[in-house]
Amino acid sequence: MRHFSIVIVLLSVALLAPVSASAGISKIRVYNEDFSPGTTIPVFVDSTRNSIRVIGQFMDLCTGVQSSDSSFVVTVGDRSPGTNSSVEILVAANNAPDLDEAIITIKFLSGQETFRIKAYKSKITKMEILGKGTSPTCQAGETLTLAIEGHGLDHVALGPTARMMEIADLAEGGPHYTMGAYSGGATSARVPIQCTKSGVFSIVREWFWDKRLAQYTSAPFTVVRGSAPRISVTVTAPPTPIKRPAGA
Repeated sequence: MRHFSIVIVLLSVALLAPVSASAGISKIRVYNEDFSPGTTIPVFVDSTRNSIRVIGQFMDLCTGVQSSDSSFVVTVGDRSPGTNSSVEILVAANNAPDLDEAIITIKFLSGQETFRIKAYKSKITKMEILGKGTSPTCQAGETLTLAIEGHGLDHVALGPTARMMEIADLAEGGPHYTMGAYSGGATSARVPIQCTKSGVFSIVREWFWDKRLAQYTSAPFTVVRGSAPRISVTVTAPPTPIKRPAGA
């Protein structure tokens, strides 16, 4: 009977043993990219919450989450059990200043795990072709000015997506346009665009990325937030010159 009681005690201790720090965080996944546990995770400043997936043994058993900085509001999202479990940490950073940092603590019945985040306030709120209205057109050979408004635009640049779209345009019978150099301050920027051939092309927010995050594959594109809609530009052929009779 005594032996049976010892077994029960040992089982009880095993079930109540800490499950947090024994395995730790194996990786953190956000923006379709994997980050190592010691990496500072970039988050965007916007009304939409950042979804950060923390992966590691027993992560689904966490009891709560906390931020060291009140500018970030953190909550627990969904959980995935299993041998390589995970928990979704939702981070709202709408009130965080640019480059603000915080330590996020994931709590367990016994012990805790932490990771660091950093806010990037890059946002495009408006894009327009100056002087061309909501349905811009241009003639081949004409140069347009794309005007951009937002926040942190002095940290934004034309990214690889913009060049990839130019390549895609070539495959569709282009080039219908070529882009000039990006130039901008904190709240406004300009990009010259030359119309080169009859057709239609689109200008999208995904052209731009935050160059401070160039070391990451996906983050530079995702962190530049905004609500500016796609602009569709129609390129027309230049007018045919009128031939006048000789001597007229």
